[in-house]
Amino acid sequence: MLVESDQIQKYLNKNVTNNVEVVPYKYYIDSKEGFKRVGTIDIVIPGAVDLKRKPLGVVFDALSSLNFEQLNKIRIIVLGRPVSELDLDYCISLKEKFKDSVVIFEKFISNSVFEKYIFKASFLLGSLNINHEDVYLKEIYGTTKGSGVFGQAIGYGKPLIVNKGFNVPSEIQTSTLHYQSKEDLYNIFSHIVDDNTFNNDLRKVAERNSSLVTIDKISKN
Repeated sequence: MLVESDQIQKYLNKNVTNNVEVVPYKYYIDSKEGFKRVGTIDIVIPGAVDLKRKPLGVVFDALSSLNFEQLNKIRIIVLGRPVSELDLDYCISLKEKFKDSVVIFEKFISNSVFEKYIFKASFLLGSLNINHEDVYLKEIYGTTKGSGVFGQAIGYGKPLIVNKGFNVPSEIQTSTLHYQSKEDLYNIFSHIVDDNTFNNDLRKVAERNSSLVTIDKISKN
């Protein structure tokens, strides 16, 4: 049995008799362009916009708490197509409220555009309903169910910001920042806007962590 995270592996080892091995959703291949502060800090929320699975309100409540000077130094890129009309309306309302501090997409995003924003990103951000229930199953993100956001963090060597309760793979734990509330996330936003040394140091940790997840190293294991 193959899974994409050692956190899911740990859960299954307690509940099944099958041999469980980890093959990540996405490998880190080589070093990408490093973080460069040029005008704004780009924070990317990758993946389709589905407010039932991704409660984005906490992200933009935190953004609303920044002062004018801080807001001019940060940009949230919602890098995914809205799933429903309600999701689309929500994205449009964000753009109307935050202007140039938010980038949204109304339609399918090509791979070239997706990668352009991911490469430039300073941070990736996840906001997930940890306890996810679809038509057939009840899942726990990070425990029984994986997410593309930590695959992208590994694949592109980016620091990750994600809500508490989401168990990221052990390889990227030291390059992940956790929040529990809009106040926590506001404090993270404020810190990364004001402390470029912290950003650069965390980027180096993220790249080092991701270098542990390569095809060669996984195959040897």
